[in-house]
Amino acid sequence: EERVSDGYLEMTLDLVQRAGMKVTRNENSISIPAFQKINLTEIQIEPDVSSAFVVASFAAGRGNCELQNFPFESMQPDVRFIEFFKKMNVPLERIGNSWVGHCAREMRPLETTLKGAPDLFPVLCVLLTRARGTSVIYDTPQLIYKESDRLKKTSELLQLMRVKHEVQTSGIRIESLNRHHFEFFEFDPDHDHRLAFAGALAKSFGYRMKIKNPEVVNKSFPDFWELIDP
Repeated sequence: EERVSDGYLEMTLDLVQRAGMKVTRNENSISIPAFQKINLTEIQIEPDVSSAFVVASFAAGRGNCELQNFPFESMQPDVRFIEFFKKMNVPLERIGNSWVGHCAREMRPLETTLKGAPDLFPVLCVLLTRARGTSVIYDTPQLIYKESDRLKKTSELLQLMRVKHEVQTSGIRIESLNRHHFEFFEFDPDHDHRLAFAGALAKSFGYRMKIKNPEVVNKSFPDFWELIDP
C-alpha cells in the first residue's frame, strides 16, 4: 500500500550506489543484482540526526546544546525537527557547521504530520507537554510496528505524567498546561530505545520516576546516559 518513511529508503539506495553497487529501479520494484563487489575501502556517512534531535530536545526543555558537524543538507527525514523547533519558538542559531539550541521560555504548540519521520514521535510528544496550548501529531500509522507499539507506550507515559491527551486513529492530541506532579512512578520502555529517551526527557523536567531497563538505549545511543547526566 502507500509507503511511509521514504527518506530512509532513498538514503539506503544512495549509500549502496556510492559504494559502487548497481541498482535498477522500476515503477513498482527495486532490483540489486547478486554477487556485486564493493569498490570502495571507506565511505563517509552522516551523523545520526535522530540522536541529535534527542539532545536538542533536552536543550529546548531545560538547557543549551551545540550540535557539531550537523548535516544541513541531510537526506534523513528526522532533520525536520529543525523546522518543528522554529515553529515551537525554540531558539536555534546556525554557527559555522553547528546548530546551537537553547531553552524555550515560551514554547508554542505544534500541529504536524510525522508520516516521514515517525522516530521523532515519543520524544516530541514529551517535549510538547512544555508548550502552552494544544498540539496535534497525525499520519503515524506505522508507530504500532516499531520496537514497541509507540503510540500506545507514549500514551502510557503521558498518562503517568498526568498529561491530558487523546490517542487518535493514527496520531495524538496533547493538551498541556506546562505543569507536573511530584508523585513517584515507574515507566517500562518495553525494550524500545526511543521510549527510554522520552522517559529520560520527562525525568529531566522534574518528574520523580524510574526508567526500567535503561540499557535499551544501547541500540542507537550507547553514551546517552553519560551525556545527559555526567
